[in-house]
Amino acid sequence: MADKFGARRALTVFAIIWSAATVLMGLANSLSGLVLGRVLLGIGVSALPVATRAMSNWTPAESAASRRASRTRSRGSATR
Repeated sequence: MADKFGARRALTVFAIIWSAATVLMGLANSLSGLVLGRVLLGIGVSALPVATRAMSNWTPAESAASRRASRTRSRGSATR
């Protein structure tokens, strides 16, 4: 979908689906409503690979490398 319509538009559509599913699950008063909400939530979450690729394309390489290094350092210090 992102290749056909663009990452920004695909992420917007998936965010709307995810938000609607979250509201539906919160308002559901039956098992079928919860199941429908969960299915829609799964469709919305399927945008994660698109988001990851889009962020790597939108972020300068130097900035991304710096963020990765700081995350790695913070994880290492938390386990000591």
